[in-house]
Amino acid sequence: MEAHSSPPLLRIPVELRYQIYSLLCKPDVLCYPYPNSPITTISLHAPPRALLLANRQISQEVCAHFYGLATFRLTALDAAPIKREELSVGCLKALGQAKRVELQMCWNLNGNRRLGKRGWPWSMDGWVAEMVELLRDVGKQLLVVVVCVRVGTRTRLPEDWDIERTILEPLMGLKGRVRFEVSSGVIVHREFSDDVMRDLGGFVKELNS
Repeated sequence: MEAHSSPPLLRIPVELRYQIYSLLCKPDVLCYPYPNSPITTISLHAPPRALLLANRQISQEVCAHFYGLATFRLTALDAAPIKREELSVGCLKALGQAKRVELQMCWNLNGNRRLGKRGWPWSMDGWVAEMVELLRDVGKQLLVVVVCVRVGTRTRLPEDWDIERTILEPLMGLKGRVRFEVSSGVIVHREFSDDVMRDLGGFVKELNS
């Protein structure tokens, strides 16, 4: 009697159930999924709400599947920072369950920005530190942090890496808690892409050591 009282979905092998969950969690990028949130994209669409409400076991399996595959991208924008108390409930819940987060930052060392941090936008001076603090406090399930950069200049000086490293330095606050990876989506001018990838890869290797 108990076996027949369970939902039909639970009567099929778990491997088939996860194939169904994969079809329902489509690999389409979802943009700006939450208000008042640093999350700009999610790599998968969330499963249908009806499925989450169908049964506790099904809900747990679907959520585990979704959060095990989805990448939550946080992007450094030039807008003013969002206060922690103003972050949406959906954003905090997502970061609390996320296992994989990508931090996308911008390096734009034009003109006087090479002379010091005075005049730097928040996206370059403060954003990484704030995201690291947020993930330390909220990201209890976090396993992987993907490091992604957009280099907004067409020139790069030999000493630029010393400056760029200071932008990345707050990531040390997550060292030993997560595994770091270099994103395949790094955006950089092709003339110095090899140098950027070498420097970035070396720093990530240091984070993982």
